[in-house]
Amino acid sequence: SRINDMVLAISYARSEAVRRGAVVSVQAVDGGDGDNEWGAGYCVVVGDPGNCDEPVLRSFGAIDDATLDGVDGLDGIGTIGFNGRGIPTIAAAGAIELCSTDETVNPGRVLNLTRTGRVDANELECTW
Repeated sequence: SRINDMVLAISYARSEAVRRGAVVSVQAVDGGDGDNEWGAGYCVVVGDPGNCDEPVLRSFGAIDDATLDGVDGLDGIGTIGFNGRGIPTIAAAGAIELCSTDETVNPGRVLNLTRTGRVDANELECTW
């Protein structure tokens, strides 16, 4: 359900951007954590403000028993924005991996974000 919340947040931000004709972003609460950018929680905001203190459309809480880490083109990126046409404002496609902090729990999940803004989720074999 946690990766589904991230899929929901990204899809919601994209649809709101198109509806409003303006930039809408998914913003990590602590995007500076290079191994768990999204694990501290995230929110959907209008614009690209850089934090979840601005007018928030929707919030998602922290994950205590797993990591939610950007990889590939999303490594170290704490903001995923969409312009008024629903196109990501970041230049690269990438993925976000969800893995339990308990090494006996596998598989995890991976969310893939394409350059056009589409998302899908699949199983992932986590390595620690």
